[in-house]
Amino acid sequence: MVEEQFPWERGFWTDHISEPSHFVIEVIDEPSNGELSEAEEELIGEIFARFGRMDPFKLVDLLHEILPEWKDPNGSRIPITIPDILKAGKRTSAEIKAIQGELDEANTIRSILGASKELR
Repeated sequence: MVEEQFPWERGFWTDHISEPSHFVIEVIDEPSNGELSEAEEELIGEIFARFGRMDPFKLVDLLHEILPEWKDPNGSRIPITIPDILKAGKRTSAEIKAIQGELDEANTIRSILGASKELR
């Protein structure tokens, strides 16, 4: 579910997920799972089995309760960054800094090679 349309950039999300319509998004092009490990595919299956049929609004309420990286924006919105997710996942400051450094390096390489999809 998406509250409103965000500024869309061409990238993985827009290649595979529709723009929001009445709080709903849809898969428009099935992404490949060629880079996922068997364990990752199993985890996705377990998560879908548990939450995939849940009422979307109830799911949002549940996720807002259980995901520590989400902060109540009081009617607005607050982007959730990769460092926010890593911090919520109990990564140390040094680990977060190292991961952010790797992402920055990957983005530099992507820009040199002319890739349009930035890793955030």
